[in-house]
Amino acid sequence: MAARHHSTTLLLVMICSLITATRGTHAQEVSVTYTGNQTWVDTPIQIQFTIENAEQIGDPVVPEQDGLEIEYLGVTNEFSQTSIINGVRSSKRTLSLSFSVNPIREGLFEIEPITIQVNGKPFSSSPITLTAIAPKNDGRVFVELTGPDRSVYMGESVNLTLGIWVEQYTAEEYGVEASESVSWQLVDLNQTDWGPFRETIQELVNNRQRPKGTVRARDGRIYFRYELQREVRPADIRELEQLTEVTVAVSYPTGVRRARSLFNSGLEFTGLIPLRVRADVGEIDITPLPEEGRPSDFRGAVGDFVVRASAKPVRVAAGDPITFSMLIGNVDENDSVLDTLRPPPLDQLEPLTRDFKIPTDPIAGTVDGNIKIFTQSIRPRDENVTEIPAIPFSFFDPDLETYRTLYTNPISIEVTPAEMLTSGDIVRSGNQEFNSAEPSVDGVSTDPVAELALVGANFPVDERLFSKKSISVGWGSYVILGAPPLAFLAGLALVARRRWRERNPDSIRARTAASRSLGVLRREQRPGEIGRQLRTYISDRSGRPSASITSSEAMRLAREAHTDPEVLMSLESLLRTTERSGYGGELEQDSELSTEAIRIIRALERCNWRSVGKVSS
Repeated sequence: MAARHHSTTLLLVMICSLITATRGTHAQEVSVTYTGNQTWVDTPIQIQFTIENAEQIGDPVVPEQDGLEIEYLGVTNEFSQTSIINGVRSSKRTLSLSFSVNPIREGLFEIEPITIQVNGKPFSSSPITLTAIAPKNDGRVFVELTGPDRSVYMGESVNLTLGIWVEQYTAEEYGVEASESVSWQLVDLNQTDWGPFRETIQELVNNRQRPKGTVRARDGRIYFRYELQREVRPADIRELEQLTEVTVAVSYPTGVRRARSLFNSGLEFTGLIPLRVRADVGEIDITPLPEEGRPSDFRGAVGDFVVRASAKPVRVAAGDPITFSMLIGNVDENDSVLDTLRPPPLDQLEPLTRDFKIPTDPIAGTVDGNIKIFTQSIRPRDENVTEIPAIPFSFFDPDLETYRTLYTNPISIEVTPAEMLTSGDIVRSGNQEFNSAEPSVDGVSTDPVAELALVGANFPVDERLFSKKSISVGWGSYVILGAPPLAFLAGLALVARRRWRERNPDSIRARTAASRSLGVLRREQRPGEIGRQLRTYISDRSGRPSASITSSEAMRLAREAHTDPEVLMSLESLLRTTERSGYGGELEQDSELSTEAIRIIRALERCNWRSVGKVSS
């Protein structure tokens, strides 16, 4: 008996030991990788810590080094795996923590170790030697920014032209030359600082268009010149200087080779040099507006305008509101002038404030074509007011080089004295309501017996009906009486909802963005389509027009929605992965990517998309 008990105990100890050994199979592991030992100035490399089965990860210790900008990017990838073997369940969790190392000057660097605490133990990277090379343009790319060939006044419309010159690349060993369309693809749209041309290039991208290059010769070399135009209206010299800060990023090749992909048997560029070329700004002559002769009501309008005014209603009681509208038309038909156009200071015009009460709140105005409409509510002070006076609008005419003031026509109105409610009116009204036995103000008795005498000639009425103070109405009567109006209101609500949906397609797309994208991702595993669904979701959720956006623009919109930093890191990593797959012609399906995309979209649903702006790059 004792031997059997001893054997049973030994068997239990062996089973427990086996379970403990199985659970400890996946111990913590830390490995470090990096993308290379050589890079260009301002082109970062990445150092990545891959950590398995960590229960606790501390904040990293990042060294500060002269000439290097080292940034912790957070968790850029996360993977979990669970397996069950012979009834024993084991889990494995892998995290990737990334660091960006950007050399800001040319030279040879030794990156000092980066240390991370994992489960209370320090793990450090080994010292890494990094060579940073300054890219040399050598006349491959030129960027010029020019303005009008005449002097313009401050506040006047200025037409800017951006010219991008890209030298035609020739592969002599293969006897081929880069075409105009291929040369434009060398321009990095996301890394370029477009300045005032941001909206111009975004509009082209949304319409799947690009600027067309023309062949030009310069210093004995052949270039493709691409041109963008933009109309601006700077308020001062400093703003103009900021508008002309444009830096174009171009990845220029140093060689070609045969493509190694099964899906692409042509040539591909090699040895891309990341050039950043600042625009050479030509002379733009801006003349300040003259101080002499400037009207007191001048609010910065420059151009040629016409003014009109209207009021409704024109017959009111003293103190009642009148909607006064002032229409300012732009004769030159420049779109930018109306965006910043300000109305006259109505609350400071003595002829108007003398007879009318004017709010002091600023008026925004509404642009309709080449007209801007300003609307204000004004109230006549008394019945002696007979008209809304002429309202001045002052502006500077650059063609005549002088200030001009136009006036609206006076508007005749009829104002009656305001009705006053006396205390006697209030008393009589109260008696009428609570003392039904007394005569009404019209001298007609409201006594029930008197009413019976009036109606008795028409049909017999039982006097007992008047003795009852209330009549009991059942639920059935309420349903019968209430059903028609409720059905009518329901119909009105459906019509209003349908009309709202027709007028607000962007809002509908924003509300349904998650369900549509998640539905596609649950059955989609192609990396390229997964990336497109992420960008489409962010575009729809931020209420943008239906158009494709770039990964860079998707990241900007996500940041504006106050997305959690860890979610941002995951989003950027996934977008990069899907883009690399698309560029390499990779068609292999990956269920892990779709699972990660679904997780990211669910996290993005908790963001504040109402705070997102409408411009992309």
